[in-house]
Amino acid sequence: MIGTRKMLPPGSPVPRPAKIEVKIGKPMEFGHLAGDPPARARRIIADEVMHSDRRALRPGSTSTSTPQTSRSGWPSRPVPRTG
Repeated sequence: MIGTRKMLPPGSPVPRPAKIEVKIGKPMEFGHLAGDPPARARRIIADEVMHSDRRALRPGSTSTSTPQTSRSGWPSRPVPRTG
């Protein structure tokens, strides 16, 4: 999700109107974690999703747009799609 920081800045008690961009990738399967302790499964899922997101946003990926990133490395604003 891109634009959530503008919608709800740190410390703000109320969300602001803002455009949010959601990028959806290939479905991910986590059934193999069914027997794991919940905290461990959540950590593994979070790590795999974050790794997948970074791979999709990497320049030269099959993504249809190139994200602009802030100093933190997170996308700072939506980028128009190019044909």
